[in-house]
Amino acid sequence: MASVRQCPDSLKYFDELPASAYVDAKTLCALAAISKSSLWRAVAAGRLARPRSFGERTSRWSVADVRRFLSGAAATAPQGGAAQ
Repeated sequence: MASVRQCPDSLKYFDELPASAYVDAKTLCALAAISKSSLWRAVAAGRLARPRSFGERTSRWSVADVRRFLSGAAATAPQGGAAQ
């Protein structure tokens, strides 16, 4: 019998998250139905804003940027990189 995975809260309640919240690459990929490679291609092409760095190996995208990306609007300016 196959195990049933629970939907993460960040995905389940995405519409209720404030624009100032942050989500990880796994959540963003699930929402957009794309691979991590496609995610980074979208960042390189300027269709998605750069993530904010929360440490050496932790990057997150703002919910506002994710909603803009999902609606098809291009990123307005490069963001992220260093913790702000």
